[in-house]
Amino acid sequence: MIPLSHAPDLLDPGRRVKERGEWTDGVWVWDGTLVHYLRRYHVALPEEFLAHMAANAWTVPPMSDDDMDELCRLRFPFWDGGVAAPVVEA
Repeated sequence: MIPLSHAPDLLDPGRRVKERGEWTDGVWVWDGTLVHYLRRYHVALPEEFLAHMAANAWTVPPMSDDDMDELCRLRFPFWDGGVAAPVVEA
């Protein structure tokens, strides 16, 4: 997970949204602001995502360190396999 930051609300540019990084279940990746858009705007999620999550009983399965490193290499080309800095909230 990437450290906490603030991002502009894409549907209301005058509003700021607390961003808590990116999340994954090993198949799907979603932005930490997703909860904001679900609560505030009731955005619709893709049916494929909903079916996938329902098939996994709405839980995110654990990922091995190797799987996490591979995901990080795909998402962040500069990833060197090192340990990420701890998340510190201000």
